[in-house]
Amino acid sequence: ATFAFGATLVAGATALVDERGLVVEIGDLQEEVLHQGVLRLSVLTFLVDVSAGVTLDTDPGAWTFTTDLSLRMRARPAPGKVTASTTILRRGRRSAHGLVEVVDGRQRLVAAGAIGFAHVPRKPDDPPKPLVSPQMMAERFRGRERLSSPLREEAGIIPVDRAQGVVEIPVRPEVCNPAGTLQGAM
Repeated sequence: ATFAFGATLVAGATALVDERGLVVEIGDLQEEVLHQGVLRLSVLTFLVDVSAGVTLDTDPGAWTFTTDLSLRMRARPAPGKVTASTTILRRGRRSAHGLVEVVDGRQRLVAAGAIGFAHVPRKPDDPPKPLVSPQMMAERFRGRERLSSPLREEAGIIPVDRAQGVVEIPVRPEVCNPAGTLQGAM
């Protein structure tokens, strides 16, 4: 599968742009995004990072890197669909913060994420930064192939110490952002 800009990390994900910024929805929750009938944390993390990150990355002269992400959810059976949208808490020159709510089809809260980003000025020898607006990102979600297995398998994530939550992942272009670093939602 292709991971370009994270647009294919989640089976059935679609996106639109409204006054909140990039709104990401998964309307057909496939087995790949569930664990024992509960929506995987990795999927919720992806929704939080992409919804907020794309909404807050507006400066062509700076990289926007995820610095912190806190996610709260209740372990309950997955709803039929989830939608993530961002409330911008702070948008400064060097940092930005957002609150992302993930709701079900009845607008009930499924998860909430607080996320922060650093805006790092691009250096002259940095790779080119693709200018991707929320509208362009919404288009990228349309018609993309779905993952055929859970993200950890597709991305090559290897458990090192399950008890401590330590994993390894080979850093390769498919899991990196345009700046060449590991994608924030990974």
